[in-house]
Amino acid sequence: MSTTAPTRTRNADYAELRRRARAQGLFERQPRYFTLNLARTIGLLALALGLLFKSTSVWTDVVAAALLAVASGQVGLVFHDAAHRQIFRAGRQNDALLLATGPMLIAVSAAWWKDKHDRHHAHPNDVTRDPDVQIGVLAFSPEQAIRKRGYERLLTRHQALLLPFLLLLEGVQLRAASVRHLATHGVKYRRTELVLLAVHAVGYVSLLVAAVGLVRALVVIAVHQALFGLYVGSIFAPNHKGMEMIHDESTLSFVERQVRTARNVRGNRFLDWWFGGLNYQIEHHLLPTVPRNRLADARDIVRPFCAERGITYVETRFWASYRELLESMHANAEPVRDGVAR
Repeated sequence: MSTTAPTRTRNADYAELRRRARAQGLFERQPRYFTLNLARTIGLLALALGLLFKSTSVWTDVVAAALLAVASGQVGLVFHDAAHRQIFRAGRQNDALLLATGPMLIAVSAAWWKDKHDRHHAHPNDVTRDPDVQIGVLAFSPEQAIRKRGYERLLTRHQALLLPFLLLLEGVQLRAASVRHLATHGVKYRRTELVLLAVHAVGYVSLLVAAVGLVRALVVIAVHQALFGLYVGSIFAPNHKGMEMIHDESTLSFVERQVRTARNVRGNRFLDWWFGGLNYQIEHHLLPTVPRNRLADARDIVRPFCAERGITYVETRFWASYRELLESMHANAEPVRDGVAR
């Protein structure tokens, strides 16, 4: 599709896509699916905690912590679904689910996450407006790499190699950003969120100490938080990194922006569960309120829609998505390695 197409035509394109999705019932609520998914997620949490209370060695502690990391990631995916109003349309039910899954269960602020994530959805891969491509120690374009200074520049030089290790700290970063946002912004439910974050911290540490004692609890906390960050990163990193970057002068339409900046990961039943449906990233960005269990059906509409309009639709396999991600990170850091703009 030409990037000089009239605005009226572009808006009509998106309206047509939504019309096709609505005709297939893709926007209908899925209470049975989400009830079962929430039950499975709570069951996974209970299994991890049960294993921890039965643990007799540090090795089984580590296994339990790894399971707890996956369970926490799955809670985060329910939190993400609620933020997009896939489960409840709006109102107190949705707010209650956001507060329960976010600050209470995984210690992530609902207000901070929703603000950040909404800006990402509105401006994916926009070099000035997408918060997900404004990370101090990482460069998502050669231009970003050139602007790095000090320790950020040093880390950027080897960012492809360091990325998996940096993701181990993502859980800590999420919590720090949550507290910083609540401390500096007057947001809805601010006091409630701060209380829930404190309740989580006290309850989390107390539960682990009661299960395995103080010293082993420290090991569990370190492993749990590191693997939680790695899991969250494994879900979100392949979706946009290495795809087209958008600049202020871009004339791409809304549909073009959402499709050309995203990458799908070819799914199966396990990957759909692991990613929480976000392996259908193109469909999720175009139709964010479509429940995750209908995104595969949305793909059957979106892919031919893009083909009709000549919009490149990128889909790759699981391991290939990470290879493409790391190759792009390595290439983006080339100006720093070559000593440009020292």
